[in-house]
This record gives sequence, C-alpha cells and structure tokens, in this order.
Amino acid sequence: VQVLHEQGAGGELAELIRRETERLDRIIRDFLAFARPGTFRPREVDLAPLMEELARLLRKSPEIGPAHRVEVTVGPGPTTAWADPDRVRQIFWNLASNALRAMPDGGTLTIRVEGHGADRVLVAFRDEGHGMDEETVRRFFQPFQGRCRDGAGLGAAIVYRIVQQHGGRVEVSSRQGRGTEIRVLLPCRQEAAVAAREAVRWP
Repeated sequence: VQVLHEQGAGGELAELIRRETERLDRIIRDFLAFARPGTFRPREVDLAPLMEELARLLRKSPEIGPAHRVEVTVGPGPTTAWADPDRVRQIFWNLASNALRAMPDGGTLTIRVEGHGADRVLVAFRDEGHGMDEETVRRFFQPFQGRCRDGAGLGAAIVYRIVQQHGGRVEVSSRQGRGTEIRVLLPCRQEAAVAAREAVRWP
C-alpha cells in the first residue's frame, strides 16, 4: 500500500511539473511575440474557412474540457479580409484560450464571422464565462493585466497590437456573470488597411 501511495504521489508530481513547464513555455512565447512580432505578410484571406479549421483543431486540443463546446457561425456578407493568416491564427488562439479559461466548468464558445459594412470583416468571440467588471474591461488590452496565472498577461495586448497592425479595430463587451464578447474588425481590402494604419500612425 505504501508503494502504491508513493507511486501515486510521483504521478501527481509529474503532472504538476508538466503543467508548470507548459505554463512557463506559454509565458516565454508571449514575451517573444510581444517583443519581436516578426514579419507582417498580409494577403487576401477568407476568414470563414480559416476559423472553422482552427475550431476543429481547438476541439481536439487539451484546453477543451468535456463540458466545453466550440461553434462557428458564418453570417451574411463577404468574409475575405486583407490579413496575415499567421497573425489571425494567433488572434484566434489567444482569444479562444482566454474564453475557455473564463469557463472552467464548461460552456459554449461561439465564433461568428460575417461582413461588416462595406469594407470590414467581423470575427466575434463570445463565451459564457464569469465576465468582467467595467474597470477590468477598461484595462483588458494593457500588458500584464491577465486574469489567469497560466500566462504573462500579454495575450490580449498581443491581440490589440496585431489588430492595429492590420488597420483594424477590436472591441470588448462584458458583464459579470454574463460572459464576454470580443469583436475583431479587419479590413477587406489593402487600400482600407493602409488608410486605417496611416490614420493611427502605426509605425
């Protein structure tokens, strides 16, 4: 019995080490992505099939619990944006991971893609988690403001930087106990992206 107990304790220790190693790896990757974002390579990308592909991968990832659901809905309007697909993937994983962590007991993450006006594509991430108060929403995109211990608090700041780099916009709507929706608006055409970037004086 004593041997079994020690083996069980060893298994728990190994699992703890694995989780901490993954957490530190995420922190390092977040720091590198924030400090050295890499080369920006935008092109025409249809965001609807890209979100569906990433959602399929997410459903098979260890971040998904048995009580989690991930749904993708495609609304009206064109869904092709002028965007860097690798950066869009990073937006997806950062926002989807945040949404799942906000629903530790399970819930549905709904990702909505649709045209928005004449020159934008909307990608919205809606969770059923614990939500945020007004002050937390106000500071949401500031670096080192993460609400979870699993990262460096840079995920939302990285998303904000990527969206600005595209000449896009990101909005947050949240209520405590009612969940959170984060809306990412990306330009449909190169000309709109360039004009928006110049308007905010993106370096």
